[in-house]
Amino acid sequence: MSLADLPPDAPGPGPDSVPALPAAADRGATVIPTKVIARIAARAAREATRPDQATLASPDATARVHEQTARISLTLDLPYPIDLTAATCQVRDYVTARVGQLTGMTITEVTVTVRHLVLTTPAHRRVS
Repeated sequence: MSLADLPPDAPGPGPDSVPALPAAADRGATVIPTKVIARIAARAAREATRPDQATLASPDATARVHEQTARISLTLDLPYPIDLTAATCQVRDYVTARVGQLTGMTITEVTVTVRHLVLTTPAHRRVS
């Protein structure tokens, strides 16, 4: 017999018939693979560097995870001209916040390596 076979006025299961959940510590933990952390970090770096810069290559990321903390390394392109110090700090801060927000992990370090500076403004031609 299924619930569909019961008449509409039949009493439902009581609160005592539903088994209680085990304690949270006994249920286990959610494990996020390192590769997923790296992909989230690369996506966050892309969001931070080029909301309107389609000419930049996608960032590369690696992650090292230990329990609930992660260290992230990024390699990315940045547009030229740009203030490198400000741009890399902005990327680092954004990736730290975004990965922490999406995974619930504590991000202890984000290393940013600039692979290329990509000229985004047309070069001025000299007329002779």
